Amino acid sequence: PIILGIFSSLPLFNYLSSSIIDNKQEIGILRALGALKRDVFFIFLFETLIIAIIWFALALVVLFAGGFCLNQAITTSAKLSLFLIIPELRQVFIVLGISLLVSLSSTLIPIIKQESNLQSTLLEKIDKLKKHY
Repeated sequence: PIILGIFSSLPLFNYLSSSIIDNKQEIGILRALGALKRDVFFIFLFETLIIAIIWFALALVVLFAGGFCLNQAITTSAKLSLFLIIPELRQVFIVLGISLLVSLSSTLIPIIKQESNLQSTLLEKIDKLKKHY
């Protein structure tokens, strides 16, 4: 279940990271207005946490509905009254942990990259202005 959870979280990570990278201009504006790295990070972290909570809720629905459907299919085909797939509380916490980890990492990595790109871009523009004047 952990490996499946990790692989299923890759599209979420990609979506959240792309969303932050696409907001490069917003990050620049926030930093130009005096926002600290920490402030920018928490703004985007809050956004990704909301998306991760929605993903977590959908994952729980799939987990329990999938377990129920598989149990029904097994019991009807084998004509047994066994429940082979029973989601446990541990699995719920694993899914929650994966969603929180993906949310944190998909915010932290692009913000760090954007900050370094932003600083180098600003230094280049300052150098051009110095040469111009």
